[in-house]
This record gives sequence, structure tokens and C-alpha cells, in this order.
Amino acid sequence: MDNHKRRYKNPPVVEALCEINFYNSNWDSIIPGLFFEKIKNKYPKRKEINRTEINFKLSKDLASSEFKNTNPRIQFINNDNSGLVQIEKDLIVINQLKPYSSFENLKPIIIDVAGLYKSLTKPAGIKGINLRYINKITVPVDNFKMDDYFNLYPHYPQEWNIPAKFVTRLELIPKNREHLEIITFGDAPREGDITYSFMLDIYDILNKNDLSYKNISKYIDQAHENIIQTFETIITDKTRELFVEVK
Repeated sequence: MDNHKRRYKNPPVVEALCEINFYNSNWDSIIPGLFFEKIKNKYPKRKEINRTEINFKLSKDLASSEFKNTNPRIQFINNDNSGLVQIEKDLIVINQLKPYSSFENLKPIIIDVAGLYKSLTKPAGIKGINLRYINKITVPVDNFKMDDYFNLYPHYPQEWNIPAKFVTRLELIPKNREHLEIITFGDAPREGDITYSFMLDIYDILNKNDLSYKNISKYIDQAHENIIQTFETIITDKTRELFVEVK
């Protein structure tokens, strides 16, 4: 994880992604092909994901389910499978897997993809921008106190060992108060007998009618600022040592 004050040689990010929800896009079957022509130099692999939506109906005497095919999602993937762009009607998703370098590298990709989608589909506007960082933090010792590494953790009796399985979920209003932040913290698969691993998922959501396209950069910066502040509040200096802070 990075910000203007702290940078890490080994950031714990396993995936960073941005979702932008548009509305009333002029979408048809030729859009994915036009999109691919513009980005194929960086994302040369293409894949279509067909999805099915299941709706359950419950009446007094009968329960039934209805299967409905939704708009297919098209994925464009880079050569090493570390980055992808996903599009469907009224939605783009930009994913960056490991190795994650920096927000400064990710943000221009988001802006460029949003601009391309806007130029091809002429949406009426934007109704949501979500930024999400999923971090895996591995503590390389078998015996430690949770509060040595984290300021957020489940309360449990001191006589117990660290819980093998747990999930903590919080929703809060962050510094930029038009946003909502969902924090999920829990165990992750261990990487050895003398380690513990944890997943810290910070999801910033901005849903508002008719977000201004000209302010898209500001909205993304606000979301990133919220996530950084939350991340740095949750971890301790002992955790920062694991990531090797760059001075």
C-alpha cells in the first residue's frame, strides 16, 4: 500500500480494482470489438464471460426460481495475466493483481479506460465509482499478540491462541464523507507452519446520482485517500517492518 507519506518495498496488495458504473450507455454487439482494437497492444488476450442471474420467488404454496441470462462481460487481459480490463453495458472494471507497483501507475489506466468507454458508448452519466484494495499480510512467527500487528482484531480471551478462522466486517463513513467504506478483516490460508496470514479488504464506495465525469480524477483520489488512511490506521509499526518502508 502506498501514499504520499509512506511507501513500501513489498506492499501487501494482492489485488487493486476500480469499478465505474455508468447509465444509459449506447451499447451494442460491436462495442467490445471497437474497444479491443484500442487496447490490444497492452491487453492482447480477450475472453467472454457469460453469466446467469437467479431470481427466487416465494409464494404461499410455492417456491420457484427463474434463470435469466445477463449481459456478457468481456475481459481483456495483459500478457502476464497481472492486469485486466472488464466491460459490459454500463460498467467497466480495471483489475491489477500482483505485482502491484503504485497508485500513480494504476490511476492513469483507470482514467484512460473510462475515457475510451465514454467515447465509444456515450453514456448519459456516472452513478458510481468504487475503489478496492485487497491485501494479504503474513506474520512470520507462530506466537504473537494480535495487537502487536493490528489495531483491528477480534476480541478473545488472552488464554486462547489466535483464532484459526475469523472474519470482522465494518462499514464506516471515511474522511471524504460522501463515500462509504467497507472493511473486511479475517484469516487467510497460512504459508507455513510458523506463519499466520490475514486478509484485509478495504472497499470504498461512492454511489451518487449523476457524478460529474470531469471530476472523475478527484473522486478516485478521494477514494484512494480514504483507503490509505484506513489501512495505515489498522496496521502498526511492527507490521510496517514486514513491508520494508522506503524512506
